[in-house]
Amino acid sequence: MAGHSILYLGRGDFAPAYLSELETLPCCTMLRRSAELRVPGDVAEITDVILLDVEPGIVDANQPLAALLHRFDRYPVVALTTKAHEHRGIAAVQAGAEGYICIDDITVDGQDAVLDNAVRRFD
Repeated sequence: MAGHSILYLGRGDFAPAYLSELETLPCCTMLRRSAELRVPGDVAEITDVILLDVEPGIVDANQPLAALLHRFDRYPVVALTTKAHEHRGIAAVQAGAEGYICIDDITVDGQDAVLDNAVRRFD
């Protein structure tokens, strides 16, 4: 289990406690957040993995999830959702994400495994 430089893209309304805890874990060497669904230039080169909010309302109805994920094709992407919307995480994987995490149904070890696997799968 290695530490990763993580970029979280999304509003984060459903995940503030999760994101705060993530910053304290060994799997996260750095966590940057952006409410805009784009990679800020100042972290582009140091980002190992993107956590993408896929909760309802994050994706414009005119833009399919696959098109959104295509914007981040230089990075492994892990979809972030809740157990109630796990189908959105599964849909993200089917559209090209390397994995997904349900913030209310994940252990620290499970989260480490998802992040490590996403980075390995992407390489």
